[in-house]
Order: sequence, then C-alpha cells, then structure tokens
Amino acid sequence: TAHGVSRLPNAMHCSKTNRLHINKGFQLIAITYNVRSFEGMVRESSARNKIGCEQIVDRLALEFQLYRPDIICLQEAWSEKLVESLATNLEMNYVYFPGGTIMKGWDEGISGALLTRYDVGESAIFPLVSWQERPSQLFTRFWGSVTLSASFGPLTVYAAHLHPGESSIRIEEINEMLQVMESDLKANRSLLLLG
Repeated sequence: TAHGVSRLPNAMHCSKTNRLHINKGFQLIAITYNVRSFEGMVRESSARNKIGCEQIVDRLALEFQLYRPDIICLQEAWSEKLVESLATNLEMNYVYFPGGTIMKGWDEGISGALLTRYDVGESAIFPLVSWQERPSQLFTRFWGSVTLSASFGPLTVYAAHLHPGESSIRIEEINEMLQVMESDLKANRSLLLLG
C-alpha cells in the first residue's frame, strides 16, 4: 500500500476480543491525511500560500482519485469551504468537525473532516462519556464520529487529531476515546478509528 493509505480487505467488525473479522470479497479503502491548512509542504513562512489553497485542493483531489477511497479523514482542515470543495471534486459526502481551540489563523479551530462515498447518518462533535462538556485541555484539535450506510451495513467512523505535545494529555484523550467507543465494541458493531 502507498504511504498514508490503508487497504482493508474486508468489512470491519470487532468481536469481544477486538479482532478484525473478514468478510470475503469486500474491500474498504480508507485514507487519513494531514492537509496542513491546505498550504502544501512549506519550509518557511514566507513561502506560505504561494500556490494557493484552491490549487492544493485540486491537486489533493487528483491524488486521492488514484486510490478510489471509500473514506478520507483529513486533519488540520481549517476551512469548511475548502473541505466542501474537495468533497465536490471527489463526488463525496462530507462531515466537518470544528476544532476545539480557536487560535490565531484558525478561526474554526484546528479542524478535521471525513469525506465518504457512503451516505452519512448521525454525527457527533466531541463525543464524550466522562464529562458534559469538553475539558479545555483535551481534544484541542478535533474528535468526532459519524455513522455511515456502508455497502456491508452501518459503520461508525471515529476521527481524531490528538494533542501534539504532551503525552499525558494524549493518554487522557485516548482513554476517553476508548470509553466512547466501548458501547460499539460491546455491541459488536462495525467501527473504524482514523486520525
């Protein structure tokens, strides 16, 4: 497989032992990619935006089309407008997950998105079980879920971009994510975690 691309040979479904079960003949292609604000890979701040975000979106669409993905998870997708443009280019549905912390240059927070060929059902931004509201130090990027009507049945996709610096914060985030996903795991529902 190409760097950043996972080819899953079958429908995913977790048992109580959290093992992947294979349904022969089914293939799910999922890509997770950090779009870095749709700026491309720049080394110096003076080089930012010389290509233009819209051109980066077009280039990403051409690259993603090579893999014919069923699901794409994007990190650092700061603009819902650009996500929508990418989804339109790929003829995919999308769900946008606003970021947890608004920062300079990140009016919508350090956001993420999920693009898919499947029909989109219920979605949640910052699903939690331990708190009523998101603690300010956790999920400062994004954390979300969406239920898709996949060809093999319902699939819940969880998408996240964890804290980049402190491992203790990432561990708290991961523990909460596992608690949120626990009901799906116990009910033996199909799920996929991307980030």
